[in-house]
Amino acid sequence: MGRITWSVTPASSLPLRCLWYASMAIWVGFGALAVGTAGVLAVAALLAGDPGPALLVGLLLLVGGPLSVLYVWPMLADPAQRPDFLTPGPWVRPRWLAVGAVLVVGLVLVIPAAAVALFAVAIASAVLAALGRSEGAVDPDTGRVVTDGRPVDLDSLAGVARMDLPRIAVLWLRYPRSAGTAMAPRLLVVPGATADRVVASIEEGIDPTAADPDTRSSRTVRLALLVLGLGSLALGVALHLVGPVPPAVALWGSGLFGLFGLLFVWLAAVE
Repeated sequence: MGRITWSVTPASSLPLRCLWYASMAIWVGFGALAVGTAGVLAVAALLAGDPGPALLVGLLLLVGGPLSVLYVWPMLADPAQRPDFLTPGPWVRPRWLAVGAVLVVGLVLVIPAAAVALFAVAIASAVLAALGRSEGAVDPDTGRVVTDGRPVDLDSLAGVARMDLPRIAVLWLRYPRSAGTAMAPRLLVVPGATADRVVASIEEGIDPTAADPDTRSSRTVRLALLVLGLGSLALGVALHLVGPVPPAVALWGSGLFGLFGLLFVWLAAVE
């Protein structure tokens, strides 16, 4: 079995692309709201005969605008140093980003409390998009799997767990308990069509004699993860039952608690 490569990115995955658009549209909308609110307050202060707020807004715009651009221009001009979000791929459609930002601004103007829920959606979308993005390759001939530029020797693994989702498969690399692998790559997201071959290639390179007999974490660790997961899910539900909690705040909190709760429960199951 030869080298197998995969790429799950916003360019090739519609769900990741939607998550990216959702997060970026919300942040752009919030930025437009902040600038618009500052402008309205400055104009209102000038009309009221108080130039102080207008001067403050002008100073902030000057410091955060032209002066900041001059400071970071060397980084912006160098493609090697430029952040990825400032060099969007060819799949990015600015008009859809603008439409999303306009919808965010309109929703917040009509329902101000929606800003809290939108903030939660922006955070959750960004986290899910980052977790779901994966590029790598596995080559049994060289005995190595590479994920997002980080190589792992197959003979250092103790096993691999798999969870199938629509059109993708989530893989969790297991290491021997005696190995110091706290920061080692563990999560792989591969297309469903290549998941079988990727798992077979990884398992082919694992040395069963080098792995610990018990490759799972201790019962205490798994119990702690399970308690954290169930506790997070319970807190997410409690926010809707305990009052007085504004619905927008409850939605924001339950979304975050639910996301991390499911993550901890899954880790308790596969770790």
